Amino acid sequence: MVMRSPLTSTGAGLRGPTLAVREVRRHRPSWYERAAALCRMDEAIIEAIADDRKHQLAGKDWALTIVVCMAVTGAAYGSWRSPQQAMYGAIKMPAMMLATVWVSAGIATMLNWLLGMGLSFRQVCRCMLAALAVASLLLAALAPVVAFFACRLAGPDMHGAALSYRLLLGTLVALVGVAGLLGVGRLYRMMARLAPTPAVARRTLLAWILVAGLVGSQSSWLLSPFVQRPHQPVTFWNPTAFESNFFEHLWATMISGTVLR
Repeated sequence: MVMRSPLTSTGAGLRGPTLAVREVRRHRPSWYERAAALCRMDEAIIEAIADDRKHQLAGKDWALTIVVCMAVTGAAYGSWRSPQQAMYGAIKMPAMMLATVWVSAGIATMLNWLLGMGLSFRQVCRCMLAALAVASLLLAALAPVVAFFACRLAGPDMHGAALSYRLLLGTLVALVGVAGLLGVGRLYRMMARLAPTPAVARRTLLAWILVAGLVGSQSSWLLSPFVQRPHQPVTFWNPTAFESNFFEHLWATMISGTVLR
C-alpha cells in the first residue's frame, strides 16, 4: 500500500498557495501604475520608506526605470549624429544617472546623520533613486519630441551642423535641469515627511543637491560626449576625460572662449 501525503492526495495544499500567489499577482499594480504613484509621490511610498520595509518597496524597480528611460533619452539625442552615437548614448545616459546615485550615496548618508535626518543607507539610496526616476520619466516622455527635432535639424555633414549641435546640446542641458528640479521637488516632499523638522529636511536636501551635483557633473564629463560634435569621429569615451574636469572645461569655455575637447 502506497502512503500518500495529505498535500499530494487531495491537492488542496498545493492549490491553496498557488491561488494565493495568483491573487497577489492579479492585484499587483502595473508598471504604469507604479510610475504614476511615484510621480505623485503617494503616501504609501513615503510610509514604506519611513518604515524601511524591504518587502513592500523595491528600489530595483526605480533603478530599472532609470535605465530604460535614460536609454531612450540618450538614443534620441545620439540619433542626430549616427546610429552608433545613439547606441552609445543609450548606454552612457543610464550609467551616468546610476553612477551619481551609487557614488554619492555613501557621503549623502553620512551627511544626513550629521544634519539630524537619521535615515539608513538603504533609505538614502531609495530617496535618491526615487528623485532620479521621476526626472528620468519626464525626460523619456520628451524623447520622441527630441528625436523628431533632431531629424528636422541640419545633419552633421550639412551646412548649419554647428548650429544644430549647439541647439541639441542646449536643449539637453535645459531639459535635464528642468527634470532635475522636478525630481528635487518630489524628493523634498518625501524628506519633509521623513525629517524630524522642516529645517532639517531643507539642510539635508541642500547638502544632497551639492554632493549629487558635483558627482553628476564629473560623471557626465567622464562619459561625454552624449552629442558628438560634427566633423569629429564618434567615440565612446571622452579622449580628454582625465586631462581636465567638468569645471575646468566650463570655465575655459565661458571665460576664455576656448574648448578643451
